[in-house]
Amino acid sequence: MRALAVGAAYLAFEAFVWALPPPDLARAQRLSSTVLAEDGTILKAYLAEDQTWRLRTTPQDVPPHYLAMLLAYEKGAELIVAVGTRFNLIEFLERNRAGMSSTFLTRLKVGEKLVDARGVSRLFRPRVGIGMVLAFALAAVAAVAAVLIASPELRDLISAVAERLRSLVGIE
Repeated sequence: MRALAVGAAYLAFEAFVWALPPPDLARAQRLSSTVLAEDGTILKAYLAEDQTWRLRTTPQDVPPHYLAMLLAYEKGAELIVAVGTRFNLIEFLERNRAGMSSTFLTRLKVGEKLVDARGVSRLFRPRVGIGMVLAFALAAVAAVAAVLIASPELRDLISAVAERLRSLVGIE
């Protein structure tokens, strides 16, 4: 019963989200005013009209591994395995460095699909059963049979070896 209630609540939330109008992206175009040095670095930045920081950024400003995560997410990846990233939110926040907004937003977007490489072994426990071993052996026998059928020279060689073995054992 509880699962049914949770499922109904989830569906209601999804319906609510889909009923919302699309966000107004025009405000993202109104950037913060900045004072730049001769080399282009920011000396001073001011809040935008809506009292938020909106600094111009390009894909080159975002670390490549976060761009790769976003690309994998947008292309429909079921699982994104990252190597060397912070494993959980606490480890991530303990870095305490400036400019973490792209990192945080990327993590927020791909979070449900993102797994650190250390956690992959916990997700997948491959079990090889007797059925898999038999299927592999059957495939190997089929491959050898196909080669024997396709190669008359190999058949002649095997026949000669078998004849030699029979003569050594004394079976004629």
